Amino acid sequence: MAYKILLVEDEKRMQEIIKDYFEIKECEVVCANDGIEALEVMESESFDLVLLDIMMPKLDGFSVCERIRKEKLEGSLNSSDIPIIFITAKSDEDDNLYGYKLGADDYITKPFSLKVLYAKCISLIKRSKGIMLEDKLYADEICLECKTHRVYVDNEEISLPK
Repeated sequence: MAYKILLVEDEKRMQEIIKDYFEIKECEVVCANDGIEALEVMESESFDLVLLDIMMPKLDGFSVCERIRKEKLEGSLNSSDIPIIFITAKSDEDDNLYGYKLGADDYITKPFSLKVLYAKCISLIKRSKGIMLEDKLYADEICLECKTHRVYVDNEEISLPK
């Protein structure tokens, strides 16, 4: 399954490295060079996740995150519930806490492992979309086999209309 990620990063080399890695993993990556461009892109396109630098020209990442979460209330952005991961050189604990306060889902300091970044992104996307990670779901005496689309009650299969 291809996921669509908005990468907001003003350093071209960092943009290329992340974009290339994620595209190898079959993700679609749209890049924005600053916060203003990111918000403009989000008005017309939907994304599964935002990777957001903090220190950028025009509009910093904290302000972008705050606007995305605020726009949720006004309904003017397509993806206001979108998972947001800060990727930044700012390692100060106060910056980290402020990012979470604004609504970030994770905060990763540079330098970082691309493998770990990718794993965090996929985990957040799956959780936000409610994608099942297990083959079977249980609720009391009911069991749903996700792959086979079978339902069992007290270990007896229930025939469902198709």
